[in-house]
Amino acid sequence: MWGIPRFRSTLCATYQGYGTADLGCVAYECTERRGFHLALSVIVEILDPETGDNLPDGEPGEVVVTVMEPLYPLIRFGTGDLGMMLTDPCSCGRPARRLAGIFGRTADGVKVRGLFLYPHQIEALEDRIPEIRFCQAVVTTSDFRDVLTLKVDSVDGIDPDALKGKVAREAKACLRLTSAVEIVTADSFGDNKRKVVDLRNWE
Repeated sequence: MWGIPRFRSTLCATYQGYGTADLGCVAYECTERRGFHLALSVIVEILDPETGDNLPDGEPGEVVVTVMEPLYPLIRFGTGDLGMMLTDPCSCGRPARRLAGIFGRTADGVKVRGLFLYPHQIEALEDRIPEIRFCQAVVTTSDFRDVLTLKVDSVDGIDPDALKGKVAREAKACLRLTSAVEIVTADSFGDNKRKVVDLRNWE
């Protein structure tokens, strides 16, 4: 399959960029490949998808871009992409701020107890705990309160109680939400392989 890893290994050094048809180039990789430097022609903000408030660096939200072109200005153009600003300087020496990358679409997230929960956060949790084969976040309600349950399929030979405690601790750090943890088998997910499942009844 031809893709960026194949091009890099067989042809020449390749670098990714981020942009849209309306905005043009928004950000680009440098030789360090540690995020995307913002182009000098754009102003990028990370906003809360629901309130429109500016979010601090290191917190994911919608990538909103302003381009002050005389013939085609775009003011606070909402891309619908989910991104995050990095806080540390790049070792390449460029002073431009950097996007960590694009994690998905804002529509992929659900709000739980006032905080957005996105699939990429569950993937990050899986990366932090090698004992997890697959993890799914399920959101329900009880007594009019949101309940977050992490259903975990683990590798063989793992102490389930120890894994529950580890997942709960890492989830609080990763998601900033407390959660119940259930150790389940792979077949309990059926065909539903989504990372975040919202089962709340809004009627």
